[in-house]
Amino acid sequence: MRYEGAAVGVRVSVVCPAFVQTGIYDASLIANASAQEMAARVPFKMISAERAARAILRGVRRNRAAIIFPFDGRMFWRFDRLYPGLLASLARKTVSDFHAARIDKVAGA
Repeated sequence: MRYEGAAVGVRVSVVCPAFVQTGIYDASLIANASAQEMAARVPFKMISAERAARAILRGVRRNRAAIIFPFDGRMFWRFDRLYPGLLASLARKTVSDFHAARIDKVAGA
C-alpha cells in the first residue's frame, strides 16, 4: 500500500508497538489478577499511551514505513528479521502461559 499510495501522494506507515499501558488489562480474565499483577507478568517495561502516541506521531512526521517502539520492541523485531523463527518458542510459551491463566480464571468463575 505504501508504494501504491505514494504515486498519488498518500503516505502509509505500519505501527508496531510493544507493551503499552492501556485499559486492556483492567478487563482481562487472567487468574483473578489485578491490572497491576497482569502488568507485572509482562517481561518488559510498559510505556505510557502518551509516550506511544508521541512515537507514532514522530514516525508519521518522518514518513517511516514501519514505526516500531519502544527500544525493546525494535530490538526484538531486528533480531527476528536476522534470525527468523528463533523467538517463536518464547512467543509460544508466553501465549500458552497467558492462555492457561485465562482458563484457570474462567474455570474458577
